Amino acid sequence: MRSAFLFLALLLAHSAQAATFCVGGAGYPPQCLYDDIALCRQAASPPSTSCIINPEVTLSYIGGGRYCTVGSERVAQCLYVDRALCNSEATRRGVVCFDRDAVSDDINPFRYDSRIQN
Repeated sequence: MRSAFLFLALLLAHSAQAATFCVGGAGYPPQCLYDDIALCRQAASPPSTSCIINPEVTLSYIGGGRYCTVGSERVAQCLYVDRALCNSEATRRGVVCFDRDAVSDDINPFRYDSRIQN
């Protein structure tokens, strides 16, 4: 009985955390099931689908560039101002490139808030 309760608690704790990566594409709803970037990239079959960042995942950010690379460690390295450079670096390192402006990040203290009048 005790081991069943422990298993259920672990299962619920794991399911409460959002998966970092999704397989998605045009006309294909995102399937956010992956925390391992290699498994996500393996499940995606370009050009119809690709491995993308889960828009609801919480990330840590380094840098102030618009385009970021992120791997399984959930640390977004926002060092790129050009999408092509970000994509080539992501391919070289085996990670995902994403547009920081396209991801809703309400807890980022450095994100511009248009509601505040300076």
